[in-house]
Amino acid sequence: MVITEGEKDVETLRAHRGIVATCNPMGAGKWQPDFARYFRGADVSIVADRDEAGRRHARTVVDSLMPVARCIHVIQARHGKDAHDHLSAGGTMGDFIEVWTPKPFTDEEVHG
Repeated sequence: MVITEGEKDVETLRAHRGIVATCNPMGAGKWQPDFARYFRGADVSIVADRDEAGRRHARTVVDSLMPVARCIHVIQARHGKDAHDHLSAGGTMGDFIEVWTPKPFTDEEVHG
């Protein structure tokens, strides 16, 4: 599951086969703690826009999901400001820049 800052990013990601993406209504700074319940047990990548508002938004989402998500990674566009810019410039899901792993898989989860 990928969480972005806005609808344009979500639609760009969803156009790629196999990508499940969502965002909260009205963009950065509008995440509500109640949204976390939908991510219980999920593996989540949060795309932080390349600006201060994007970093703050990603931090808020991380803080909300820490108690419920199984794994959390924060990534950033290698090309441009956001997921839309990155993918429109020819970037792939595999070449986003990982900037933070606040909740990685445990060794037990990885090695079973």
